[in-house]
Amino acid sequence: GDKVVSVTGVNTRRKVWHEPVGVVGAIVPWNFPFEVTINKLGQALATGNTVVLKPAPNTPFNATRLGRLIAEKTDIPAGVVSIVTASDHFVGEELTLSPKVDMISFTGSTVVGQRIMEKGAATMKRLFLELGGKSATIVLEDADFNTACLIGIGPLMHAGQGCAAPTRMLLPRSRYDEGVAILRGIYENIKAGDPQDP
Repeated sequence: GDKVVSVTGVNTRRKVWHEPVGVVGAIVPWNFPFEVTINKLGQALATGNTVVLKPAPNTPFNATRLGRLIAEKTDIPAGVVSIVTASDHFVGEELTLSPKVDMISFTGSTVVGQRIMEKGAATMKRLFLELGGKSATIVLEDADFNTACLIGIGPLMHAGQGCAAPTRMLLPRSRYDEGVAILRGIYENIKAGDPQDP
C-alpha cells in the first residue's frame, strides 16, 4: 500500500511492494513426501515464484509423477516447476550453493538445516527451515490419564516416521507408575504388522 508518514515532523511517502522471492529450491524429506511437496509447491507458486523441487533419494516417484501431472494436465508454463532427482543427497546442496536460487525451503533434520544455513550464507539465501525434533506429550496431574496415555500410540503411526510424532511422554511424578502401567497395557496389545491389515 501507499502511505504518508510523518517522521520527525517531515512528511514522507512510504510504499510497500509485494513481489516474489524468485527461484525457490524445495528440498523434501522421505517421510510424508507428497504432503510436504504439495505444501511447498502451493505456497511458492501462489506467491509468484518458480520452484526447483528436489525429492529425497529414496522417494522420488511422487515428485516425478507430480511433475508429469503439472506438464500434462495444467497450464503452468514449462520451467516454472523443475524436478531434480538424484541418489546423492549433495545434489540438494548444489541448490543451496547456486547464486541462481534465491530461497531454500527445507524440511528435514536439524543437522542438515544447519549445513544449509551455513552454505547458503555465501549467497545470502533466504531460508525456510522446518527442522526435526521430538515432540513431547506433557500429562498434568489432573488429566484424564487413560485418554492422555492413549497419545502414547502416536509414535506407531506411519511406522514411527513422522517428525511431529509424540515420541516422549512426560508424566507427573505423583502418577508416574499409573501412567507407565497404562502405557504398558496399550503396547502389550499392539501387534507389529502390515498397517493395511484390518
